Amino acid sequence: MQIKIAEIFESIDGEVNGFKGIGQLSTFIRFGGCNLNCTWCDTLDAKHKDKRYSYLTAENILKKCIFPKITITGGEPLYQDKELKILTEEALKLNKDITVETNGSYKIPINPDWTKLRYIVDYKLPSSNFNTRMNIANYENLCSQDIIKFVIYDDNDYNIAIKTMGEIIITFPQINTFALSPILENSLDFTIFMEKIREDKIYFINKNIIINVQLHKLVGGIR
Repeated sequence: MQIKIAEIFESIDGEVNGFKGIGQLSTFIRFGGCNLNCTWCDTLDAKHKDKRYSYLTAENILKKCIFPKITITGGEPLYQDKELKILTEEALKLNKDITVETNGSYKIPINPDWTKLRYIVDYKLPSSNFNTRMNIANYENLCSQDIIKFVIYDDNDYNIAIKTMGEIIITFPQINTFALSPILENSLDFTIFMEKIREDKIYFINKNIIINVQLHKLVGGIR
């Protein structure tokens, strides 16, 4: 089966990934196509109808993966769910550590090997314009090693993120880690953001909270 691929490249995991942390070397496999069109999308070319995609087998893709770690992103990987399943199964046979980044609008499949495969799952907030496509029931199959990520633009986003975290913790207590990703390019002051975190710390008891910034963009010149 051929997989629609926007690009494959080597870089660092600049965000949460479920493994050794930010800065880990990884081969990125960017799937083509997406079912959403979020305000903050920074990979618009991965879903552009006129883009020239590559169509590759899992075997050919994995031949390009030089590091022990791979990051499958998009676009939206679950937009090609059968293809994603084949790719992850073949990568697991090669003992790869695998991060799958997904937008949260699809139900997460049952994980065949939680020691080697981790999901980073978005919960889209109102500023993305796709909050109505979110359903926490999609998180039913997540494991304790997986991470739910909130991209936060303003106070309204923040407040809804905190409320939603509470709902997720009650519904799926196995989920242990949440990433809060402030959009620092706008009026959201990081100092004020951290003050709100301190004020609301009661909500974060017994859970891992990561302030997720894009290291690859902060250092500059890295994809």
